[in-house]
Parts: sequence; C-alpha cells; structure tokens
Amino acid sequence: VDEIMLKAGAIVKADTVLMTLKNPQLEAELRQALAKLKNSKTLKRQLILRQQREMLNNESDFSKLEAEAEISMLQVEAERTLAKSGIVAGVKAKRNELKAKQLVKQVELEKIKLEKITAVHREALLIQDDLISQSKEEFDVAMQMVENLSVKAGMEGVIQRSSLNLGQSVAPGTELALIGSLSPLVAEIKV
Repeated sequence: VDEIMLKAGAIVKADTVLMTLKNPQLEAELRQALAKLKNSKTLKRQLILRQQREMLNNESDFSKLEAEAEISMLQVEAERTLAKSGIVAGVKAKRNELKAKQLVKQVELEKIKLEKITAVHREALLIQDDLISQSKEEFDVAMQMVENLSVKAGMEGVIQRSSLNLGQSVAPGTELALIGSLSPLVAEIKV
C-alpha cells in the first residue's frame, strides 16, 4: 500500500480513488514496454531513411542508364544512314545497334527492379507497423496494470471498513475496503 486517500466513514462515488498500491515489477514492465515502443518507432524512422536513400541511388542509376540508352539509340540512328552510304563500317554499326538494344533491355529490367523495390519497401513498412502495433498493445496492457494499482470504490456509498496500513503488502484477492450503500434497504420477510 503506497498511499491511502480516504478512511472509514468517508462518502465515496464509484470512481473515487481510495488508495494506491505500488508494484515495482509492474512499473519496470511498463518502462520496458515504453522503451520497446519508442525503439520500434525509431526503427521505422531509420527504415524509412534507408529506403529513401536506396530509392534515390536506384533512381539515379536508372536515370543514367536511361540517358545512356537514349544516346546509344541516337547514335544507332545516325550510323544506320552512314552505314548504308558506306561511310561507317557495317560491323561497327551492328555492334552499336546491339549495344543499344542491350541498354534498352537493361532499362526495362531496371524499371521492373524499381517497382519491386518499391513493393518490398512498402511491405517492410507494413511489417514495422505491425511491430509498432504489438509494442503499443504491450504498453497498453502494462499501463492498464499500473493504472489498476489505483483502487477505486466501484460504487457510491460509505467506506465501512479499511484495515490496511501504509507499506503493508497485500496478496491478490485480499479485501482492501468494504463500501456500504447509501440508499435505504427494504426487505420483506415472510414467516
């Protein structure tokens, strides 16, 4: 028993706090749950930053490859007409055309890769959101258990008996206080 707010004879409402109990183990669990929740939120922010960095690098590489493919296609177009007139060797023109086709294919593959990376990033964020939800639930349970250490009257009435002292340890199921109703009782007895 950490604190006793009201003694026997006090009039109480249903939500009146009568006393607070202390449980260091529950308080430690609450601190751990809070730390785990904060950690999972921090991990999500770190994940987002890593994903943004990765996407920037991939998009930059994709842009360079796309530009290289376009330049190569322009070169093929220019060499095609020159090869027909015999100014450029046909083998060189064919080699550049093959290189251009490979670059175009590589651009397509990089585009698919970017789409898949985006999907993987989205899934990773969903997984992290699930971990945050689990941590939040653990924190809420721990918070509820600590809040339950505040003993409330539960009904309107008068405290008839409270035999606890400060610092006293109590086991689960121990009577902490007895509240009597303020409303008159009517009983009909048949003999």
